[in-house]
Amino acid sequence: MKSLRITLPAGQDLDEISDYFLAQSLDAGDRFVEAFNQKCTQLARYPYIGKILYLP
Repeated sequence: MKSLRITLPAGQDLDEISDYFLAQSLDAGDRFVEAFNQKCTQLARYPYIGKILYLP
């Protein structure tokens, strides 16, 4: 399985999202973190999943 690297800007975004959830709902924050971790695991396991988008 490949590994994923979270860039500094992405990590900062995740920190802001976590702070938002902490202020709003701890349960919602837990669900977000769990879903994010599951998606990262899926992408690491199957890196070519999904559609290829061609941007101009």
